[in-house]
Amino acid sequence: MRSSSTSDLRSTVRDGTVWWMESVLDLVPPSFHGEARPE
Repeated sequence: MRSSSTSDLRSTVRDGTVWWMESVLDLVPPSFHGEARPE
């Protein structure tokens, strides 16, 4: 049960991180993306 809770916690943290990064990317202007990723 302990390992199960750890897996759930990691999944929650991962989902939260992805959501946070997506939110930040949404706030950043497209032009900045072009400069940050010249490729």
